[in-house]
Amino acid sequence: MLFQQPPNNAEVISEITTNLTAPTLVAQSFAPHLLKLAQSGTKTNLFLTSSSLAYFPIAFYPTYCAAKAGIAAFTKILRMQLGYTGCKDMNVVEVVPPYVDTALNAHTRDQTDAMQGGKDKVLPPMPLDEYIGKFFVSLEETEEDGSLKKEIGVGFGEQGVEVWRNAFQKLYEGIGITV
Repeated sequence: MLFQQPPNNAEVISEITTNLTAPTLVAQSFAPHLLKLAQSGTKTNLFLTSSSLAYFPIAFYPTYCAAKAGIAAFTKILRMQLGYTGCKDMNVVEVVPPYVDTALNAHTRDQTDAMQGGKDKVLPPMPLDEYIGKFFVSLEETEEDGSLKKEIGVGFGEQGVEVWRNAFQKLYEGIGITV
């Protein structure tokens, strides 16, 4: 927690680099190539992974939540910029997973459980196999024009996207912006 211990700047920088800076730089490097392919008729997709915590931030992961919210915003902005090109053969897709049981978070599971009030109060992580199955089901659901969905959310991630779309999509459409 930010207010309970002295900040570890190196950890904050590492977490932002891993979860925001690196994906942003990779996307900026590949997007022009994918756009060029799409403009020549090859359908292309750029996937970026945010998190359900981008939509439902929690106090004990402040840097992670902020970085993933940055990816969610960056993905929408790339989509807006793509809209200005008129290219219909490229998609920018945000993958929005829930809390998933992986080796990446296994070492902090006890700490996460404690911060949620103990094992009897925790929101358990979704088993990895279940997440993968639900992800691929959602991936196969397309927009009306046959393109991939703008966001592929599962569990809490799907709920966060739905809340965001219901709250903000009409506002953007009202000013002529496709997100």
